[in-house]
Amino acid sequence: MGRQFSVGTATCTQREKLEAECHKALEIWNEYRAESVRSCLGGRKADQRFLQLQAKYARAYTMLQNHFQNCMLCMLASVKERDSEKNSETRSAKEQHV
Repeated sequence: MGRQFSVGTATCTQREKLEAECHKALEIWNEYRAESVRSCLGGRKADQRFLQLQAKYARAYTMLQNHFQNCMLCMLASVKERDSEKNSETRSAKEQHV
């Protein structure tokens, strides 16, 4: 008998890695921004560091979005998630009308 594939239990390790990198880059960028405001960091060096962190986050986010568009497993999981949300909304609407 053939092996069955379940999107619900499948995970994409590349997606998980990219999400973690994106989250970490955003966290570092936000921490630096908050620290800059608290300690009144300024000047060219601080501005350059801020732009570097912003660019690092933008690259990580772009890589994650590109992955979503090119990974079959992520696309299937996304479709399944949308279908599940639609079914949930339909059930809620039916329950409200009863």
